[in-house]
Amino acid sequence: MSYGRVVNSERTLTTIPITLPTPIFGPGPRLLPTTLSVQADVHETTAAGVVTLPHFWRLKPYVLAGSGALTFNPTQNRGAFVPGAGTQSKAVFEYGGGADWDFFSHFAFRLEYRGFVYKRPDFGLITLRTNATTNTAQPSAGIVFKF
Repeated sequence: MSYGRVVNSERTLTTIPITLPTPIFGPGPRLLPTTLSVQADVHETTAAGVVTLPHFWRLKPYVLAGSGALTFNPTQNRGAFVPGAGTQSKAVFEYGGGADWDFFSHFAFRLEYRGFVYKRPDFGLITLRTNATTNTAQPSAGIVFKF
């Protein structure tokens, strides 16, 4: 089981219908292409199975796979907020792997990669809806305390 918090920015290229003050003769409404950005705090709550691979001396590699949820909470920062954007959760498939390098029996150095596959959030707005599946890569390094 793991929990993490990161900041994420989503940019969506979309079209917005515009109304001009004078009538324009021609086909259909006029559309203005624009890019909308939403910055959000992302709360990662996942559970994964970990398989430890055969180790070599002090190096202990492993792989992981699991699922959980990503909760996107818009920060409302100026320049990275679309009015009406709300908090949204998405199911996620998590995969990855890494290795621990043992210093002592209870301390190790860890290099890890986690990938998250999920449907891109639309924050409850039709203008941000793409129905696209995306992948987020999350490499990390750290110190491990084993008890």
